Amino acid sequence: MTVNNTGRYPHALHSRLAVLLIALLLPGPSTVLAEPGLAGKVDSLSTRIFSRQLHKAQSGDAVAQIAIAQRLESGKGATRDLAQAYRWYSKAAAQGLPEAQYRVATMLDNGTGIKQNTARARQWYEKAAAQQYAPAIARIIQLENAERQATEQAAKAGKAHAEQPKRESRQETAARTAGRVKQPVQRQPRPVRNRARPAQAVRPATPAASLQTAQESKREDVPEVAQAAVVVPPRPDPQTILSRLLKGGWSSHDAEVDFLPSSLNSCVRQGTQLSCFGHEREVRSDHHRLRYMTQSTVRLTDPDIITVNYRYQVTRVRDDDKNLPVHDGPNHPSAEKGWQKPFIYQCRLAAKDRLECRDSSTKITFTRNATLAVAE
Repeated sequence: MTVNNTGRYPHALHSRLAVLLIALLLPGPSTVLAEPGLAGKVDSLSTRIFSRQLHKAQSGDAVAQIAIAQRLESGKGATRDLAQAYRWYSKAAAQGLPEAQYRVATMLDNGTGIKQNTARARQWYEKAAAQQYAPAIARIIQLENAERQATEQAAKAGKAHAEQPKRESRQETAARTAGRVKQPVQRQPRPVRNRARPAQAVRPATPAASLQTAQESKREDVPEVAQAAVVVPPRPDPQTILSRLLKGGWSSHDAEVDFLPSSLNSCVRQGTQLSCFGHEREVRSDHHRLRYMTQSTVRLTDPDIITVNYRYQVTRVRDDDKNLPVHDGPNHPSAEKGWQKPFIYQCRLAAKDRLECRDSSTKITFTRNATLAVAE
C-alpha cells in the first residue's frame, strides 16, 4: 500500500517551496561583493585607519609604529615604501619591542629597504632573542649552524690542500712504475783499484764531538716513559655540557632553583642554549603573596663560559599569607606585576655536579641534587 505523505502534511511542502523561492530571489554573496564602489569604500576605510595610526605613531606609540611599518611594507592603506617601513620599524625597535627588532634584523639581513648589513642584523636578532622572541631564536640557530658548516668545510678544504703534494707524489710514483716516466740513467760503478793507502792516524775526539756523544748516551739512558708527551684531556663539547646541565636537580643551599633545569621548570635544547620556562608558583616574597613564573636562557657563549639570563613575571600580588612557603633562591621576585628586570650570571661547570657562577658583585655555587637529577 502506498502512503501519500504530501496529503497528510501539506504545510511541509509549502514551507520547502517558500524557502526555495526566497533563496532564488535574495542576492548571493557574490552579488554583495560585486556592489559598485565597495572596493573604493574599503580603500577609503584603510586610509582613514592609516591616518589615525600615523598620528599615534608620530606621538611615540610603539605599537602604532609597528602597524604603520607593516602597512608601508605591504602597501595596505598607503603607498608601498620599504625605506619608510624600515624607519618606523627602527623607531619601535629602539623602544624595545622584540617584533620590531626582528623585522629590522630581517630587513638588514636581506637588504630590504636598507643596505644589507649582516653584522647589524645579527645584533638585532640577539636583542629580540634575549626577550625570548621565538623567530629570532630560530634565526640565530640557523646562522650558527651555517657558520659551523662553513668552518667545517673550510677545514676540510685546507686538509685536502695540504694532502695535495702527497697525492701528486703518489701519482708520480705510480706513473714511474708503469713506465710513463722516463727512468733515470743508471751509471755502472767504476772498478775498484786495489791501491794501498797509508794508514791514517786516529785523531783524538774534539770536545764538541765528546759532548755530542755524551748527550746521545744520556738520551739513550732516559726511560721511554719520561720522553712521552704530556696528554691534555680534551674539553667537553658544547652538547655534552648541555646534556649535563639538562640532568636537572640544580639547587642553592639544598633548595631547587627555578631558572636552572630542575623539577620547577621545563627546559628544551635549542642549538647551543637551553630555554627554560618555570611552572606557575605561589610564594611569599617581600611580605607579599605572589604568583609568578620564571623564564630563563642558559647559553654557551664560550667553550668554558655559560651565561644564565633569567627574569620573573609576576601575575598576581596579594597580602602576605604565612601559610605559603618563602621563595628560595639567590634573587627574589618583587611585589610588582609584569616582567621584572633580568638577572645575569657568568658560570663555569667546575664538575659534573657543581656550577660556579658570579654576577657583577657576588659569587655563588649551584650544586646538583643527586636524588632529584636524572641518572646518567
